[in-house]
Amino acid sequence: MIIVLFIFSIISAWSYPELVRYGYSNCITCHVSPSGGGVLNLYGRELSKEILSTWGVKGEQYFAYGAVKLPQNVNLQGYMRALQYRRDTPYVEEARTILMQADLEGSYQSNKVTTVLSLGRQEKQLGGDKVVQPISRRHYVNYQAFDSLILRAGKFSRSFGLNTPYHTSYVQRDLGFGQETETYNLEASLYLDHLTLVGTNIFGTFKDKTSYATESGQSLSAQYSFLNNQKVGLSTFYGRDEVQRRSIIGPWLILNYKKDLFLMSETFFQKKELFNSGVNSSGYVSTNRINYQIYRGLIPFFTFEASQLDWSVDTSKKQSYGLGLQFFPRPHFELIASAQRDRYYIQEGYFSSLYLFTFNFYL
Repeated sequence: MIIVLFIFSIISAWSYPELVRYGYSNCITCHVSPSGGGVLNLYGRELSKEILSTWGVKGEQYFAYGAVKLPQNVNLQGYMRALQYRRDTPYVEEARTILMQADLEGSYQSNKVTTVLSLGRQEKQLGGDKVVQPISRRHYVNYQAFDSLILRAGKFSRSFGLNTPYHTSYVQRDLGFGQETETYNLEASLYLDHLTLVGTNIFGTFKDKTSYATESGQSLSAQYSFLNNQKVGLSTFYGRDEVQRRSIIGPWLILNYKKDLFLMSETFFQKKELFNSGVNSSGYVSTNRINYQIYRGLIPFFTFEASQLDWSVDTSKKQSYGLGLQFFPRPHFELIASAQRDRYYIQEGYFSSLYLFTFNFYL
């Protein structure tokens, strides 16, 4: 059931930090959000045609394929994401097709202030019943205090690690940083020559029932770019709610060889205390993905993941190997097919297989 809930939450943050291999080291190059994801700016749409997609014609990359002309200070974007999955374990075999997202997001810029608002649908399983309700995943205000400093306040995802949209990864799943964990935050992003620092004060959800997040706290992420198209980073997080408090720290990186062969890796160490029981635990989680672009927009990949969030408990250990293919045929489209094999060390241990096919479209 836990895996199913996370599959339901693979809603698109839809950022691609691996574009650092082309020299684009900061997310705000393509997105309105300083930490990536969400509505694209005009330059991001241009790059979606020029370097991300296999095919594309002039004007195809724009909102509504250029049929709707927007003012220069306005960006609009619609999202639709659907998933077909099959999961096989010694105890369960199931297959489902899920419409995960149908949202609209827009931004409006006035001088140094940019306002962002999204509106869409959220599908939850409550007591065995499917519930569909409206949701605003992101609504915030950016303020360009200086050329190198952006302040942001509102509801959005904390900046942490690679910030990929692959929310079934061990890092996202085991640390509870998947989609629909947005909180209300105050954030500062500082851009220096090769160094970017992002600090976030997390206030929680203010009883926002559409979010799965429960913690308030702080996060700090630092990234360093070198040799024009390589990037390493370090992220820390401290969070607390009524049940627990925890601290997380770890490195992440994007390294590439001649742009086509690239590694995305992140490893984090967590220390957690449960208040009611007084139980402390320490462990780690790691997600690693090797990608090779055989043709522009066509990227097979191999993943290896490992997790043991309590080093004192052998049964908390698990590992995963997987293969997949990511395809960007044209601007507005992304297809991902993947298969992974997980080994769990619970009791005598068992294996689980997960097969995914994801269709993404943005307007």
